[in-house]
Amino acid sequence: MEYREQFELLSVPLCFIDEELMRRVFMNGLEEEIKTEVKMMGARSLNALMMLVWKVEDQKSDLDLGFFIQMRMVSV
Repeated sequence: MEYREQFELLSVPLCFIDEELMRRVFMNGLEEEIKTEVKMMGARSLNALMMLVWKVEDQKSDLDLGFFIQMRMVSV
């Protein structure tokens, strides 16, 4: 399960906590590489931040897969 999904599940009972605090807690738990990229995009709400993280993770996954395929082709 991805961090984003875990955060969503665990934060449900904390709906009374300020959104800005929840956004900071979420950012704090991100991998540094993803955190840096997302900070540059400037999401203002927790929901927007989570959507950006999803997109960045998806792009990162695509790049990792592309690199793996290229390495396999080189070694053949």
